[in-house]
Amino acid sequence: MSKTAYSDLVAAQKAFFLTGATTHEINGRPFRNNALIDIRDAIKKYEPRLIEALEQDLGKPEYEAFTTELLPVYQELDEVFRKGGGWLKGKKLLPSKLTAHGSSRIQYDPKGCVLIIAPWNYPVQLTLLPLISAILAGNTCVVKPSEMAPKTAAVLAEMINTTFEENYVHVVLGGPDVAKALTAEPFDHIFFTGSPAVGKQVMLAAAEHLASVTLELGGKCPCIVTGRANIYRAAKAIAWGKMLNAGQTCIAPDYVLVAEEQKEAFMSSLAFAFREMYGENPIESKDLVRIVNREHFDRINAYIAPHRGTSSVFFGGQVDEANLKIAPTILTNVDLKEPVMQEEVFGPVITVLTFDKVSNAVRFVNARPTPLAAYLFSAGGDTDSMVTRKLRCGGMCINDTITHTLHPGLPFGGAGMSGMGRYHGEAGFLEFSNQRAIFRCVGQPNQLRCPPYSDEKLRKLRQTLKM
Repeated sequence: MSKTAYSDLVAAQKAFFLTGATTHEINGRPFRNNALIDIRDAIKKYEPRLIEALEQDLGKPEYEAFTTELLPVYQELDEVFRKGGGWLKGKKLLPSKLTAHGSSRIQYDPKGCVLIIAPWNYPVQLTLLPLISAILAGNTCVVKPSEMAPKTAAVLAEMINTTFEENYVHVVLGGPDVAKALTAEPFDHIFFTGSPAVGKQVMLAAAEHLASVTLELGGKCPCIVTGRANIYRAAKAIAWGKMLNAGQTCIAPDYVLVAEEQKEAFMSSLAFAFREMYGENPIESKDLVRIVNREHFDRINAYIAPHRGTSSVFFGGQVDEANLKIAPTILTNVDLKEPVMQEEVFGPVITVLTFDKVSNAVRFVNARPTPLAAYLFSAGGDTDSMVTRKLRCGGMCINDTITHTLHPGLPFGGAGMSGMGRYHGEAGFLEFSNQRAIFRCVGQPNQLRCPPYSDEKLRKLRQTLKM
């Protein structure tokens, strides 16, 4: 598509939005509810092709493709069908002392025409979840899947573009040049999932039109394993969370801070957990997802290369260049200035560090850019309270990893360098809505508010408000 075609597409969607059709009822049923039924039916129809495309693009086993890509989408739709009608009704508020002569409520209006830019690592889930929220809120949508998962993007485009009219929801395919051209258009909201570097460019482009943005970014997600934690359970949970999609997950555990006295036991348990899941030679496992492309393979391999043949590689380190696979790898005794401790790994490499006191582990994390997620393993009590209160992160999971993203009622999103805005469930509906304040006067306003002013009026006003 040309730049003119993008402009025409956005203009058509804005015109359709202004008709009010996206929030109206047709034959007694909400337009948006019908749209969500249509997308649910389309996903079920295209499920085999989506799973096949995920295997072709990322080497995802069918089980992992279904559980990490499609199951969250089905769960989100279930939540929306069960509770979405209540969210649409808005919220009534009790009167305040100054508004006792009327009624107050919050009405949720759609933002308008929105742009969703999805990433390659979970190309189905991270395209459809925000789209579901945007449709429920009553918006029109332009969607750009990632060009780095081309087979999946093509199936998504066919599925969505044959389900909806172009002036309502439409998928546009292409690379960074297309994303740049789209973000230059006057969208009312942009939802972007990806790296902080590109997130900054998106935010800059949105500023030209004063469009609101949701940025779902990433960061180095830490695990804190205290001295009283169940070491094996912690290691198994971290190993699972780390190796989903071969570590190509924005909330994957990136590094571990473990109590000094538990370091050896933890690393042995982590290595055991990797073997349990992928066998004695993980690089040959059919369940090990491959790295998306050669560029990312070389980037991740470069974290390991300086340490091969040294005691810093506690486990793993093997690579299969022909199939772009990297075995789960445990590094230790690395310099904090090395790239592996400065950059988001986004791959199957995890670094183990130690701490003396939990409070110092929290300080270590807080001294760095705010992560999208953090994981605490402890026996509960005051430690949990202190860490959840003081550690800065987008979301937290205690004694497990990843699971806080699986409940559709829990808002998901980052803070600081890991992003802004929230979605999933009601949070997603709110993210794509404008909250409009509505006050209806039904009684006589307090005449103390009107001139001429006097000391007596001020005294009575203070008395009324008990100030």
